[in-house]
Amino acid sequence: MEVRAKLSGMRGSARKARLVADQIRGKGVEDALVTLDFSDKRAARPMAKLLRSALANAEQKNEREKARDRRRQPGGSHLAGGRRPEPVADQPARAGPGVLGSEAFAPHHRGAGRALEGQKMGTEGSSLWLPLGILYGWQSNWISERRYAPQLHEDVKIRSFIKKKLFHAGISKVVIERTGEKVVINIHTARPGILIGKRGAEVDALRKELAAYTAGDVFINIKEIRKAELDAQLVAENVAMQLERRVAFRRAMKKAVTATMKFGAQGVRIQASGRLGAQKWVAARWYREGRVPLHTLRRRHRVRARRSEDDLRIDRREVLDLQG
Repeated sequence: MEVRAKLSGMRGSARKARLVADQIRGKGVEDALVTLDFSDKRAARPMAKLLRSALANAEQKNEREKARDRRRQPGGSHLAGGRRPEPVADQPARAGPGVLGSEAFAPHHRGAGRALEGQKMGTEGSSLWLPLGILYGWQSNWISERRYAPQLHEDVKIRSFIKKKLFHAGISKVVIERTGEKVVINIHTARPGILIGKRGAEVDALRKELAAYTAGDVFINIKEIRKAELDAQLVAENVAMQLERRVAFRRAMKKAVTATMKFGAQGVRIQASGRLGAQKWVAARWYREGRVPLHTLRRRHRVRARRSEDDLRIDRREVLDLQG
């Protein structure tokens, strides 16, 4: 018996879908489902859904053939439909690229895009992807095919631990580099003295604590941020701490804008949203000074967000600094 199932609208490349299909080709359905359920590939989940759909189609087709055979036999209700063979995923799986490029959207009289074939696409994305690789580098610099997922989780845990433990040190970002068994952690901070400690005692203690999160040898580099007022992450954290201390949000935001422009930024924009001023409703307020172009690769700009929670408000600040 041959059955077919079609999966459309899958997010991912055709090559990755073929790699997952090659892993289950020739296996029984039960073994193939176990392989897909425990696979770390992102395309394994929709492929498992596709295989279960094909299995359901096979069951329905088998029931229809049994009913047809019973109708053909006079008094053949006792006729067995035959032993059901174990289905095997041995047929070639075809994965196409789908609708790409300018063909994905057709013109609309209102100016918006109308998706073809029922596909939907979001328009909001991260503000960091445009300059990534051109103006700024990645915050995790390593490559691994076999241990990608464990190392990625290690990086997330290391950054979370450092940010939580040393929040008062003004940490802007943590860049992690891996070469073999060597893990180099570059901490960009506005207060390097707090991290280093007396004769490097604090760095040694931090290295021992971070060794519990990874199996490699940990090395720590402390890099000082000369002008904290020009770092969007530190500006957002500064405004957040003032709001947590019940400082008026207008005063905190205007003060941050003035300080940033005073240190040579070409433009800055700060937005705060939530229950500002202990109000009963959620509102968003923003202040901007100078020029803040987002879709440009000729100027260096940073976008960062910081979230603060307390008993009166939940606020989210977005800060964008434009530097020449």
